[in-house]
Amino acid sequence: MPKPHVILTMASSLDGRADPQRPMLVSNRLEDERLAELGSTVDAIVTSCERIECDPIKFMSKSVKRPPIIVIVDKMAKTDPKSQILQSPARIMIATSKKAHKSRIKRLEDARKDIIINVFGEYTVNLEDLLWDLGRGGSKRILVEADHNLNMKLLNLDLVDELYVLLAPVIMGSDYCSSFEGQLERRKGLALEGLIQYGDHIVLHYGFVDAKSRTAYQKQ
Repeated sequence: MPKPHVILTMASSLDGRADPQRPMLVSNRLEDERLAELGSTVDAIVTSCERIECDPIKFMSKSVKRPPIIVIVDKMAKTDPKSQILQSPARIMIATSKKAHKSRIKRLEDARKDIIINVFGEYTVNLEDLLWDLGRGGSKRILVEADHNLNMKLLNLDLVDELYVLLAPVIMGSDYCSSFEGQLERRKGLALEGLIQYGDHIVLHYGFVDAKSRTAYQKQ
């Protein structure tokens, strides 16, 4: 069984900066609509507890008949049981680790009876195992809209097939962190697939280039 096709989307200022606590600073209403449209084309949406704590994400169009499963990567099961995302009509999975306290897991189970809580590692969430598990469950296309820590882990593991970067018309300066905060084990080659303009914002769409063949990803 092939690995699911993973699409990573993120937003950045023109100088490659973002505020992890206020991701909406480099976004706009049209970006919310773009994410909702993109979310309607996938089988699963992966995010993180850190991301949903900062900004309630409008993941998908309300017109979608079968919403994708929403997967929250949360190694300690810290997701707030009252979080807006848990009110979604979509299926919800918490991907956690054995390190998560049982009382936190029970709080989430009490908050939503149909929530799925799966363990994917001893001390952290094994992202490769998570993606393969989603693939076995029928998810062929996965959208990732998370925080920079999870984004960089996926990039380091070569688990990302497509990348969308929203460039906002603002320069934030060095007081803010890099949109690609963290260390990469090796550089990543990209092939530009297209440009999308939303008012003053521009979305860059890239495919990843295999270091050996030097060819862009094969579209699904």
